[in-house]
Amino acid sequence: MRAELRALLALLLPILGGQVAQTANGVIDTIMAGQVSPLDLAAVAVGASVWVPVFLFMVGVIIAATPILSQHLGAGRHQQVVPTAWQALWLALGIGIAGFLAVRQAVWLFDLLDVPPHLRDLTQRYLHGLSWGLPGIALFIGLRSYTESLSHTRPVLVISFIGLLANIPLNYVFIYGELGMPRMGGAGCGVATAIVMWLMAALMWWYVRQGRHYREQAPAGTRFDGRVHAPHPRELLAMLALGLPIGMAIFFEVSIFSVIAIL
Repeated sequence: MRAELRALLALLLPILGGQVAQTANGVIDTIMAGQVSPLDLAAVAVGASVWVPVFLFMVGVIIAATPILSQHLGAGRHQQVVPTAWQALWLALGIGIAGFLAVRQAVWLFDLLDVPPHLRDLTQRYLHGLSWGLPGIALFIGLRSYTESLSHTRPVLVISFIGLLANIPLNYVFIYGELGMPRMGGAGCGVATAIVMWLMAALMWWYVRQGRHYREQAPAGTRFDGRVHAPHPRELLAMLALGLPIGMAIFFEVSIFSVIAIL
């Protein structure tokens, strides 16, 4: 029992720490935007009420790849791991683009809920900046599904904390207009977050290609070898059929609180 508990905690704690680090980005944005003005703070808060449910919907859909990949590993079908991981990345890219479009069209929600015009404009600038990062964070989630299926959860923790630390100076640069950048106020948090999302995706991709764990310890046939596997409609639909109910359930649960925040 103790051995099983230790093994479970070894998998659980890095995932939990990674989730805390990703959530803390919103806390950092709130604190730093609040130092500019109450309006900037309100814009970031209202903007988060829009993009966070979309982000969590994306997470719910994409993490459906984890049990599928784990099933391949458990059944000894190692040669199917990388092709399936590529399907997860194609799915993540499509979901990320859909999230990008959804967040950029959120102005109709502001009209519906009668958000004041002076707050609406700043919030929209914040969301437009952040939206560019959603395809990046979707790819990060796809790669996260791959590495977690291999029971290697530590990279998620490390890279999430790197993203958290990078978010602080990037916020400062775009909020206050340092290093030749325009002064954007709270809207700059959106640009900074988008950069952090792509940074996390790039670091995760580099790690699964170059990390010692994958070169030396991962089972043969489960390592990315540089070959790109084309999208396979049947596998994508099967993955979507599993992940869509998860994503929708999370979306509706979180949206209840988000609508209240906007109101």
